[in-house]
Amino acid sequence: MKDIKFAVIGAGPGGLSMAAHLAILGYHVNLFNRSKKRIASIQKQKSIKAYGAVEGIGKLKKVTTDIHEALEDVNMIFVVVPAYAHKDIAELCASHAKDGQIFLLNPGRTFGAMAFSTVMKKNGLDADIVIAESHTIPHTCRNIDGDDLQIFAVKTNVRIAAFPSCKIKEVLDILNDILSIFIPAKDIFETGLNNIGSIFHPAPTLLNMGWIETKKFKFKYYYDGITSSVAKILEQLDEERVMVAKALQTKVITSLEWLYEAYGSSGDTIYKALQKTECYKAIEAPVSLRHRYLFEDVPTGLVPIASLARKVGIDTPVMNLIIDLACLACGVNFREIGRTMSSLGLDHMTIDEIKAAIEG
Repeated sequence: MKDIKFAVIGAGPGGLSMAAHLAILGYHVNLFNRSKKRIASIQKQKSIKAYGAVEGIGKLKKVTTDIHEALEDVNMIFVVVPAYAHKDIAELCASHAKDGQIFLLNPGRTFGAMAFSTVMKKNGLDADIVIAESHTIPHTCRNIDGDDLQIFAVKTNVRIAAFPSCKIKEVLDILNDILSIFIPAKDIFETGLNNIGSIFHPAPTLLNMGWIETKKFKFKYYYDGITSSVAKILEQLDEERVMVAKALQTKVITSLEWLYEAYGSSGDTIYKALQKTECYKAIEAPVSLRHRYLFEDVPTGLVPIASLARKVGIDTPVMNLIIDLACLACGVNFREIGRTMSSLGLDHMTIDEIKAAIEG
């Protein structure tokens, strides 16, 4: 499978980790980023150095801000950007995609593949492609010393769904020969409702916003910011997410089960399991509320799950509370800009009709 060629879109820690990992394994990898400043030094050296769970120097084929150059002659494109950037990336890629290519949103958050497909079609897509999404980003990572990476962990059992679902085999036929961490999900309901970021990110950020905005000291996001009381709120949020999934007869795991599945962290509460998650020890809290923990995980996580909950008649008071608090704290109407049944064109469809459209 070494003849498979990849492009990675996005030069944040997640994108750099994916590009480095694939390149270290010996694959052809192009790296694209919209901002030249972010990749200037990488363009000079054409490589990324990684430490930790993945170690080595990944040699890149192309490092570019030209989307045509990045997508030319590649088989699979990993889109590794915050989900709020999916629309811009879909618009950028629409006229440059080629027949047979696979676009994998890494992660899709909730309804990412559907939203990405809709935007591409509106912007002139005429190629026969597959759009897929993962339920979580594979690498727990942060930048160190400029462009070098500390990869704390590579997650296992990363769920992958295709849109439409019938295309999943095409995606996994490639992925499973490269990394053994990917498993098939039934559909994008399963990946979208297994969006654990929507549980672990917005609420703790908001409940610690006083400490975040003081800037007097740094604290560890998971170890210090998620106390036993904060974790109880996360558990209630998680219960609402699972209730929505059950109403749709969609297979999801609890956040506790996810921590064990991804990191081997066990405990009878989220608090206890997080305290045992070694790779989270070094993760620092955001230094501002203008962070993807809110601007990504609210409009592309909590908002679509709450919108779907209303469609299936499930009450989500805690989820709505966190959305309202995020809107107030950030001065942004996340419901208006987020993924909803209405913005996705699903508000007049029955659940059975939506499922049929997802299956393809």
